[in-house]
Amino acid sequence: MLLPASPDPNLMNPGFLTNRFTNVTTLIRPEGTNTVRSGTPLMPRRFPLNKLSLFEQASPDPAAMSYYFGLTKIDSQTWSYSAATPNKTIATLSEVAALGREPNFFEVLQAVITTGSLGQNNGIDTYSSALQQDLSPTLQVMQIGVNIIDQWDADNIPTCVQFTGKTLVTPFVKTYSLYGIENLPYINQVALVAFRPTFDRSLFQVWALFDVWNPHQNAAIPTDIDQFRVNPTSGTGIIILTYNNNTPAQPGQTVLMSALNAPTLKAIYSR
Repeated sequence: MLLPASPDPNLMNPGFLTNRFTNVTTLIRPEGTNTVRSGTPLMPRRFPLNKLSLFEQASPDPAAMSYYFGLTKIDSQTWSYSAATPNKTIATLSEVAALGREPNFFEVLQAVITTGSLGQNNGIDTYSSALQQDLSPTLQVMQIGVNIIDQWDADNIPTCVQFTGKTLVTPFVKTYSLYGIENLPYINQVALVAFRPTFDRSLFQVWALFDVWNPHQNAAIPTDIDQFRVNPTSGTGIIILTYNNNTPAQPGQTVLMSALNAPTLKAIYSR
């Protein structure tokens, strides 16, 4: 079912023809300048998807990356979104028009994805995804955009885009790292196991067992990745121990564990 676009240009999903340049405006594109008349639609045509090829270049033009994607390069695989509004959000089309420029890739995505479909979550915070991030429509738009970028390029190294902003759960400003989906195994679940070895009863060990799974079952095995490691990126963990039958653990006995406020984990891939 197709939902009609909102006629109010100040909403997240406006009708594109309702957003127009209010003055004669000179657009300083990387390819050259172009002057548009007052009343010209902000988006007279689709976003040029061929600009995604910039990510395949070893040294893409910084001006082009900023103009078309709002990104500033940090390192070979990491970018920072530098086009956020003073309120640390992705600009709406009406805000872009007021700035006298064309919308970038992420701003177009936000405008075309129905707002009510964003910021959805099953309410469960896990080791591999942060609930506060999933509840943010802005961060979900950024994540979708990074996924499109990594589906376009030929390698299997995830692109990272950092976005500094706020979420519904964390109203303070924070920098989030969003990684594109590639043909790689991902953390599916984590099991925590406590153990007292028979050779030393005073020794108490906790093991984290990571289950990884590649959801791209029909994809070719990546040849440009040969190892990865798990890296805790944020958060703190509270571990609750439950002994079997509520009695102290015996030598070699496994102890069931559960975790609250689990830290966020990510897999770091390398060649």
